[in-house]
Amino acid sequence: MPKSAALRKTGPPSPVVAPPGIEGQTCQIVFGHNVEIRKVLMQFNVAASRLIFSPDEARDVAAKLTHYADMADGKKTQG
Repeated sequence: MPKSAALRKTGPPSPVVAPPGIEGQTCQIVFGHNVEIRKVLMQFNVAASRLIFSPDEARDVAAKLTHYADMADGKKTQG
């Protein structure tokens, strides 16, 4: 069945956003850095078109990005 026909038959998509992942996998983020090219890595273990964070999770990701940005700049950080 063509995708457009399926949409007409079942109606619009649900407003509830499903968690990212494939077959129930959760999305994990791996952080890293490279001093030589001054880049920060944020890699996901599954394909994700969007991520939704709680306020605490967003603060944690922001803190990790800041930490790895400092490391990529060659700054020594605690932890």
